[in-house]
Amino acid sequence: MRKILHYINKLKVQSKLHLFYFTAIFIPVMLIGTYLVYNSRSLLLDHYEELAYADNLRVKSLLLDMTSNIYHRAENLAGDPDLLRILGADYGANPSAEIALKNYTGFDTILSQDISVRRISVYTYNETIPANKYILPITEEVRQQDWFRQASASVTPFWSKADDADDFGNDVLSLCLYARIFLPKQNSYAILNLTLSSNHMKNRIEGSSLYTLIWLNDEGIFYRSNRTDPQYDEVTAYGAEADNHYTGPMALGNEKVIGCISPLLPSYSRDLFCVASINNSGYAYMNKITLIYLAILLLILLATTIFIYIFSQYFSRMVIALREAMHNPSLGNYNVTDA
Repeated sequence: MRKILHYINKLKVQSKLHLFYFTAIFIPVMLIGTYLVYNSRSLLLDHYEELAYADNLRVKSLLLDMTSNIYHRAENLAGDPDLLRILGADYGANPSAEIALKNYTGFDTILSQDISVRRISVYTYNETIPANKYILPITEEVRQQDWFRQASASVTPFWSKADDADDFGNDVLSLCLYARIFLPKQNSYAILNLTLSSNHMKNRIEGSSLYTLIWLNDEGIFYRSNRTDPQYDEVTAYGAEADNHYTGPMALGNEKVIGCISPLLPSYSRDLFCVASINNSGYAYMNKITLIYLAILLLILLATTIFIYIFSQYFSRMVIALREAMHNPSLGNYNVTDA
């Protein structure tokens, strides 16, 4: 300590002022300013993570509501006695089959009352029922479909994605529920397919500025906010287990985003939905705010540095002039000069 004090005492007045400025002002301001910038960035990141998490919960709630509604519609149709009577009847060449199909209004009622249902199809083994708009025979082509193999192997309702077209003719991926209609008297069954309207899903989900993606099991993404934009497809690599979720920064392609991924398990099936809510503008805003804060900090340090430099120059000249004025009388020079 003595050596340090001795070294400081030997410094010129201007150097002492510079040393005092850097130790008492520059370094503390730099440390405190850096901490405040870092803390502000952390608070912004936490804020965007909370937004992504809240939006993810919103989308999951809407998706659960829509899928549950489709399931209840399918459940009601599977237990409709009029439909069961039509599917289980042996019409032969009797034209009464067409009359029965014409008189049955269950399908039309659902489609007219529920805009979330886009299409209803029933696939039957009953060859005496003529194919129409809603009831279709199980042909060899149908047997080759993956959904038919799964429906034939399991009695549990399940979801699957399928190529479809919206009301404007654009190609989209729609979400379909497949369920069995049991015909115990005939020791047989039919397969019911209800398709969820992609337009209805889009209108309900897209209520925020965040980018939403939804995928099913390992079948890939079937819904994205921008249907024609394939960006963020790598988000499925983050995955989502059935009992946890991920919230935080994500590196998707060449872009760093903030998002939340979480699973949704319907109680009536073994399917696993995954919902991703992505904020692609959060990091851009955080970087902008960080640069502004750093620029303000550097501007303050620069201004104080310039001020201290000018002041030290002036004060040093004053001290030198005072020293000379005190030394001149000892030399017999009594002339007083202004500094």
